[in-house]
Amino acid sequence: MITLTKSLEKDYTIFVCSSYTTIKNSKVTFYLNGKQHKEKKGISILEACRSFDLYLPCLCSLTNGNQKKKKCDLCLVETNEQVSLVNACTTKIKEGMKIETNTKRATSKILQNWKRLVLLHPSLSSVEMFQGRKDMVSKTQQEKEQNFQQTIVQNKREKKSDEYYQQNSQSILDNYRTLIKNSPLTKLILEHKNQIHPIVKGKEFVSFDLLNLKRMAIDKMVDYVNNKIGQNYGICGFLEKRKIYPKNFIDIEGYRRNVHVGVDIFAPQGTPVYAPMDSTVYTSKYNGNLWNTFDGDYGPTIVLKHNIGSHTFYTLYGHLSLNSLNMKVGTTIKAGTKIGEIGDKNINGGWPTHTHIQVMSNNLIQDFEFQSKQKGDYPGVLSLKTLDMCLNNNSVYFYDPNLLISHHK
Repeated sequence: MITLTKSLEKDYTIFVCSSYTTIKNSKVTFYLNGKQHKEKKGISILEACRSFDLYLPCLCSLTNGNQKKKKCDLCLVETNEQVSLVNACTTKIKEGMKIETNTKRATSKILQNWKRLVLLHPSLSSVEMFQGRKDMVSKTQQEKEQNFQQTIVQNKREKKSDEYYQQNSQSILDNYRTLIKNSPLTKLILEHKNQIHPIVKGKEFVSFDLLNLKRMAIDKMVDYVNNKIGQNYGICGFLEKRKIYPKNFIDIEGYRRNVHVGVDIFAPQGTPVYAPMDSTVYTSKYNGNLWNTFDGDYGPTIVLKHNIGSHTFYTLYGHLSLNSLNMKVGTTIKAGTKIGEIGDKNINGGWPTHTHIQVMSNNLIQDFEFQSKQKGDYPGVLSLKTLDMCLNNNSVYFYDPNLLISHHK
């Protein structure tokens, strides 16, 4: 055994610490689609790409049929290190490495692997593989997006600001809660509360809020939520005016969207989600972009249609697993039927594992589908201006999901 004097021990410690710091902070220079970048040594190509807002699809939670190689083979790229294509999720960046993400060979192989995945997992059939990939967006789509952004900018210039709504937010939210409480559908749901099945069950619920949480790295968000709820399920959300959404998160009129109109139930990946009442599967859809699965969207989403007496309403369940999309549209299901399970962070829009639940009126569904010309993707965050419009029209677009949850918390 070697014994160090205190002086040598101190010098040795300094050497080890400084060497560790150097290794930890060292960066490598690499080239991504012809542009030079620097990133931390030891991270994968996939992580490096995301650092520079270049996203590749990664569905490794699904098998591609090859049990020895548990990769989805959708994040294939070309490098100067190997002749064959490599998986960006497992290949580390190296000094001087040249990476190409959108070559004809890579795109062709990705499409081939995608078709294999769809055959193995029919739930993927509703997903447009290349929707959202910047280098494959048509000129027409680009022009539409550009015109949309110009419209938003113009509307923002024409309006003073939404300062009035932000300053009067509390009274708007309180009045909207009163409008919901006094609505006929709320009273009907309360009358049928004994027929409501738990949406998520198995553990105690811990209530908390996300009022002051700002958008941050996914791992930090996970730590924040886990510190709040421990080993329990977490619940929060309805009509929270959140800071987590960026200031440029605005509606078509230029008003800031920051009011969350659903309830979030935080639970581990794979936790079953059940239908609260008898219903029909209205839509089963992937909302988001496989080329940026951290875009904050719903990811896999199920919408159910319910009828109570003469009233029709809808419930939405977002951030589910891809396998949840196996639910067929038009299927009639009973209360307590499993409709899916909570998805992982790599497919749910880049959030801690949870399901977003919202209750929507028939008027909202009809109005939104008429304006957007599409089904299955409905806003989960509104501007205060929109809620104020609901008050002026004495119309409820979104009901309190706690009506379906609070009795079994």
